[in-house]
Amino acid sequence: MYDLRASNIDRQRYDIAIEYVYVQFVDTVMSIVKQSVPIKNVTLGPRDPDYVTPLVKSLLRQRNRLRRKGRIERANDIAQKINLLISQNRSQRFEKLSNATSKQLWDAVNKTRNPKLSTGSLLLHDLDAVNDFFC
Repeated sequence: MYDLRASNIDRQRYDIAIEYVYVQFVDTVMSIVKQSVPIKNVTLGPRDPDYVTPLVKSLLRQRNRLRRKGRIERANDIAQKINLLISQNRSQRFEKLSNATSKQLWDAVNKTRNPKLSTGSLLLHDLDAVNDFFC
């Protein structure tokens, strides 16, 4: 059985009014954000390295576009920003590994290696290249 005294009903009306005002506020803020903040779609694929974030990928596209147009100086400025972002990202990842176990360290190393290349075939290929060079 609900307690339908006037004080409880008044408190419920007050709570509903606050909830309504809050919802209106959030809707207004979201509409302003949608109007004033541009949206850029960036797709990260499974082959993209871990340090390629959506920001880095969009900057890479912008840099490539500028280089194709011949605006090399501006493209080089963006390349410096990209390098800074990548180095910051990688240093943050390495900071997390300072107290890691050997399994976690090897998992981090294996993410940066190409799984399609085996170490044995790579060494044989390198030895053949060295032999060819000195012959």
